[in-house]
Amino acid sequence: MYLPSEVVKADAIISNQQCNLALEGISLSVEQELTINCGGHVYFNMFTLAEKYEVGVSAKEPNDVYRFITIDLKGISFSAPDVRDCNGV
Repeated sequence: MYLPSEVVKADAIISNQQCNLALEGISLSVEQELTINCGGHVYFNMFTLAEKYEVGVSAKEPNDVYRFITIDLKGISFSAPDVRDCNGV
């Protein structure tokens, strides 16, 4: 649960000095998980509500790299019908 006035924040410190591979990117996501159990059947789906992507770090980067990523939750909106009957119409 969240309020639209909230902001998700993540700090990352990346140390890639000893790695021969570049880090392509860093991402932060807000996801919603939906699970419905009905009559012995299970429906599961994961929805990405918001995502932010930052550039990565090159291989053998001599210094630690700091990334501060934020997602403002007021940008998330849902569209839903006013009324739904039991048949999903």
